[in-house]
Amino acid sequence: MLQKLAIGISVGTACAVNTTGTHVRLLSTAMNRIDSNFFFRQLFDTVSSTYTYLLADTRTNEAVLIDPVLEHAERDATLIKQLGFRLVYAS
Repeated sequence: MLQKLAIGISVGTACAVNTTGTHVRLLSTAMNRIDSNFFFRQLFDTVSSTYTYLLADTRTNEAVLIDPVLEHAERDATLIKQLGFRLVYAS
């Protein structure tokens, strides 16, 4: 799981407001190679100034969540479900 971490990454950013009114910045990457199985999204919480990272293998749909913010557990769970991933580890 989670291979090919450094192959031609394109990056996009967006800003969203969650249901509690907190601004959350998102950073997503998509690999330039069509056959890549790597997914990465960086989520930023402006209140605590912390980042949470979502990494996934798009072939197996297994995902890991690194440094989640407790107050955003519902947001993170919803995002993982919307993307069709299955959370296998959070730390």
